[in-house]
Amino acid sequence: MYLCQLKKYERGTKVALEAAADPLYKTPEVAFLNAGNCELSAGDIKGAEENFRKALAVRPRFGEALFQMAELEYRQTEYMSARAFLARYMEVGRTSPATLWLGVRIERGLGNQAQAQHYAQRLKSEYPSADQTKELLESERNPG
Repeated sequence: MYLCQLKKYERGTKVALEAAADPLYKTPEVAFLNAGNCELSAGDIKGAEENFRKALAVRPRFGEALFQMAELEYRQTEYMSARAFLARYMEVGRTSPATLWLGVRIERGLGNQAQAQHYAQRLKSEYPSADQTKELLESERNPG
């Protein structure tokens, strides 16, 4: 991840994938996640998705990879798939401002205002000062 932070995306991805391939490396799913995040930072959506899916193949209930897939699918307007990944995440991960805000946006994308409102209410009540809550309030003031 250090290489990716330095914007050396290709090298960072290569190192992460080498770690994932090493049979002695104890958490290959984390290495795949890191490779995916590095590719995402480089703008390689397809490569990122491929590595997030590899992380989930190793550990299907890996919360961080599930959240990244939900976010990625949302960005690509694949709302049903995004909803499914977020639901899987909610089974294993902790709720955060980011997960609730993503839930609002996914449900809005699907036209499900009731569920979007449910996530919005939780975001406002559980995380009133979060950046995502500010984004939510702004989106409510200026829809569209």
